[in-house]
Amino acid sequence: MYILITGATPFELKAISDLWPTGQYGSTMTLDYLVTGVGPVATGITLTEKLCQRKPDLLLNIGLAGALDLNLELGEVVHVIREEFGNLGVEEKDGQFTSVYALGLVDKDGGPFSDGKLHVPSGQAFAKQVTGVTVSTVHGTEASIETFKRSCDAQVESMEGAAATLVALRQNIPFVQLRAISNYVEPRNRDAWKIEEALVALTTALDQLLSALPGTQAARSAKQQLGL
Repeated sequence: MYILITGATPFELKAISDLWPTGQYGSTMTLDYLVTGVGPVATGITLTEKLCQRKPDLLLNIGLAGALDLNLELGEVVHVIREEFGNLGVEEKDGQFTSVYALGLVDKDGGPFSDGKLHVPSGQAFAKQVTGVTVSTVHGTEASIETFKRSCDAQVESMEGAAATLVALRQNIPFVQLRAISNYVEPRNRDAWKIEEALVALTTALDQLLSALPGTQAARSAKQQLGL
């Protein structure tokens, strides 16, 4: 099994790649990493270029996310099973947002979209399953957040999830998106963010996921004992 783990930035991948370095694990698994860059455009292009070289048997997209759903806890890891592009449209003169689907520019049910959303076969739940939205500009004012929430029912916000999901669905690749909640989507206040705690929780969840795959834990232990 060839597994590709992708993240927007090196620091989101560092802890898990230190714990599970790139390489072969026994006869069952090969693990690789890809830094896609920040935002949906960079993610879509970089990931597609990588897939032209080799398609994985499992694609993992990981990273931090902001919580729109205030019932989620900071540091909590979630499994995103539905995605959408949140700001693909126009701003009307009254400040309201109209999507490209409502404008009739894009078919909201054109595959792999359904009602403008991307649904990932849920399968096994690796964490609490939630819905996500992807934006190019993270929201940081009360006015923009309230306007956005009226047009979107997602629970978490990221800048890459929908792009990675779209590529995976188009390429028919098994896909899991795991995100750790680093902050609430509220007027920007970095002092309240829990980045380190979220990264620790994310690494723990990924370690458990990889360890559960047949034969991988024993293979990793053998490599560590050999200093590899």
